[in-house]
Amino acid sequence: MDTSPPLPLAEDPPGWKSREVRLGVIMYGGVSLAIYIFGVTQELFQAVRGRGVYKLLKTLTDSDIVVDVISGTSAGGINGILLAYALCNERDISPASALWREDGDIRRLLRSPRDSIAKSTSLLDSAEYYQSRLERAFREKMASYSPEIGEDPSEFSELDLFVTATDVDGHLYTQVDDAGHPIDIKDHRTVFLLKHRKGRKEPFNRKPSYDPSADPEMTYTALATLARITSCFPAAFEPMHVKHVPEGDATPDAKLQLWGKLGKDACFMDGGVLDNKPFTYTLKAIFSRAADRAVDRKLLYIEPDPETSVKRAEASTPNLGQTVLASLIGIPGYESISDDLKLLTERNSKLRQYERLVSRLQPECEPPTPASARQGAPL
Repeated sequence: MDTSPPLPLAEDPPGWKSREVRLGVIMYGGVSLAIYIFGVTQELFQAVRGRGVYKLLKTLTDSDIVVDVISGTSAGGINGILLAYALCNERDISPASALWREDGDIRRLLRSPRDSIAKSTSLLDSAEYYQSRLERAFREKMASYSPEIGEDPSEFSELDLFVTATDVDGHLYTQVDDAGHPIDIKDHRTVFLLKHRKGRKEPFNRKPSYDPSADPEMTYTALATLARITSCFPAAFEPMHVKHVPEGDATPDAKLQLWGKLGKDACFMDGGVLDNKPFTYTLKAIFSRAADRAVDRKLLYIEPDPETSVKRAEASTPNLGQTVLASLIGIPGYESISDDLKLLTERNSKLRQYERLVSRLQPECEPPTPASARQGAPL
């Protein structure tokens, strides 16, 4: 019989929790309801940082709370960029509220009536006024961070941000069918993907540790420009142009070319024109995530103006004006999320089938013992 003392087992790291609540967040376009969306964004930030009641929830449930996928359009796209930047740089998002409460004042955004005709490409001034305010939000408003006493932040190493836009000219490509026939296709939808992988890819980082030569101003300008691209509502803001520059060029356009995989000169309008409810990107991302502990996955979509639909007893009888509006604006502009919800339901059904199969094949066993209770246990 071996009477030597048992080998010590590693303790769980400080703050380690047995479970992780992962949030995939979808932020709709909201125009004037951007402030409401920002309020929800602040709550998500507080949850990840473990402030106030969220620290209590984490302790009671022995859970971390992590936002690892964000999809945003228009006003939701701007708020998504702010949230991703704050989380990945450990910056407080709260001071950025001034962007909506003060800088978003319509009277400040309006162009001066003394502007030349050449400059009057839109009702609101986004190129000079709003661009500078967006850059200032990243540079100054969220420049410093003072952790609150007793907060319980959740660590994470990866975050994906999807930001939608509408390409005015469209992306042209050729698809070959099963018979070998080429088919030319045009797609006006564009999505910018910013992948954060701690220590390897850090698009939100002002100065990544692996790239000491990086210019923080380049990041501020690129993120602010991306915010304008997804939110340049037709007529209100002027369309956004991204130049085709060589790969690796030290310009904001090079970053936007990389994030959007553009490969060409491009002009953009508001992402909500074609994709105001960007579900699909988040769903595909969360389906491919791996885990090293128990994970409770939640899908959260922020709809600032929930629609109410009433089933009609009789079919509508539109007049001439209503028919024209419905055919040109109403019906083509309506975006249903039914296919995305069906995809989610099918995924959940497959997971439940998998869990039932595993539970039948695996013998019953006792739950794992915490590391602190395993110290000194016989081998």
